[in-house]
Amino acid sequence: MIVLEKALSKGYREVDMVVTPDGKNVAMIHCNNGSSDIDAWAKVLWEFTKAMKMDYAYEDVIGVIYSKASEGSSDCGDIYDYNCFSGEPVSKIETGRPMLVRKPESIFSFENFSRSLLYGVVAGLKTGIESLIENEKLEIRNLVGHGGFFNTGKAGQQITASALNIPVVTLYNADLGGPNGMAILAAYMAEKDEGESLEDFLAGKIYGGISCETVIPAAEECRKFNQYMENYKRGLEAERAAANIV
Repeated sequence: MIVLEKALSKGYREVDMVVTPDGKNVAMIHCNNGSSDIDAWAKVLWEFTKAMKMDYAYEDVIGVIYSKASEGSSDCGDIYDYNCFSGEPVSKIETGRPMLVRKPESIFSFENFSRSLLYGVVAGLKTGIESLIENEKLEIRNLVGHGGFFNTGKAGQQITASALNIPVVTLYNADLGGPNGMAILAAYMAEKDEGESLEDFLAGKIYGGISCETVIPAAEECRKFNQYMENYKRGLEAERAAANIV
């Protein structure tokens, strides 16, 4: 969700237009699929640990996937994860078919596999963001990440920053999501000073002094992710065809 300084010049298939509570235009890249495929693979791997009579929690497996993703190569060893549990309009996918694709000579290591799962999460977002930047000449200052994808080490934050070529900020409470928003709006109505705008209230009384961390895109990783996306986009044809097979 990108708060805009001015309205877009036209509508885009990849972009939903919404507004902030105080009326600023927001361009929302609406991706239907997120970390569902990571969760699915983590469940299989967790079940494997149980079969091997090892005592690990599901959360331990999730943590290892994210931490090892940071060690994977920038091209994921030519492994491509299409995380489409449902259709994905941004990528022109009508029916979801989660799919992992690799070549016989791909470097199929756990690190590369893990990284491909995280790449799959941001690939659709990359498509929508590109559309805005190329057509509207937007300069996006930063994105603020929250949710589990940004609360398990730095892998999700670094991969998102490099994939989109945009700095990504996370607050100390990145695991907390949307339900806080309504409570904050209620606090604003109850506690605002006379004439205080919502923007000033948020900057001063809610986010002022809260610790945060900003990850800057790595130039070489940005370049390699763009190369990765070229192959990923070509593979979407296989994703569409899979809907006719199973």
